[in-house]
Amino acid sequence: MCLLSLYDTGDAVMTYMRTMIVALAAVAAGVSLARAQPPPRPGTPPQIEPDTKSLRPPPGQRMAAADVFELLDVNGDGTVSAAEWRERKMALFYLLDADNDIYLERGEVPGMSEEVFVAADLDHDGRLSGFEFNQAMFTQFETADRDRAGTVTFEQFEQYRKRISGP
Repeated sequence: MCLLSLYDTGDAVMTYMRTMIVALAAVAAGVSLARAQPPPRPGTPPQIEPDTKSLRPPPGQRMAAADVFELLDVNGDGTVSAAEWRERKMALFYLLDADNDIYLERGEVPGMSEEVFVAADLDHDGRLSGFEFNQAMFTQFETADRDRAGTVTFEQFEQYRKRISGP
């Protein structure tokens, strides 16, 4: 009889443990679901890390060369590699897109020459889409890396900005 009561007690303990595990899993899943963020609305630009809203220049003013360079220089080593350039050039697009319409109008890129802007505007609608910006000659790393060293220094970056600038 004693052996049977131990068996029954063991069964009850196992049932209790299973119930607790299931309850804890349900609570954990509920907490996880409660923390989940809703999906972004269509057309919402991705979040840029680091938060660069403080870098956005006032309307009609060009972004400072040092701020753009810092945004592109992901690892902070004082040079921008081709990988860093590719990783961050679209972050620059979203930063410049002050009205968040996923296009850069002429006024959102002050300081750029009219010739450079028109050459990048493939569909001639007076604005640059993300695709046009990404494909534009002025956004290609090789345009800034004139010595083909594989990196761009701040001095080279300033020279590059002068080449794409308007009067």
